[in-house]
Amino acid sequence: MSVVPAAVITDPTQLPAMPLAKAEEMVIRAAMREAKGNKNKAASILGLHRTTLYKKLEEYKIEDIS
Repeated sequence: MSVVPAAVITDPTQLPAMPLAKAEEMVIRAAMREAKGNKNKAASILGLHRTTLYKKLEEYKIEDIS
């Protein structure tokens, strides 16, 4: 299950200009919503190791999202 909109995959020029960190935060938040707050599932959706996701959640101050 992908959290990246199909338009982004097919036409990356449609992305709004934003800092990479902001884009990363948005994708992490979307994965957390998709996973209904399940961090292991969100990490799997993102292709990240669970500990990497935990570090990113702390970095972006993202608390439980369900």
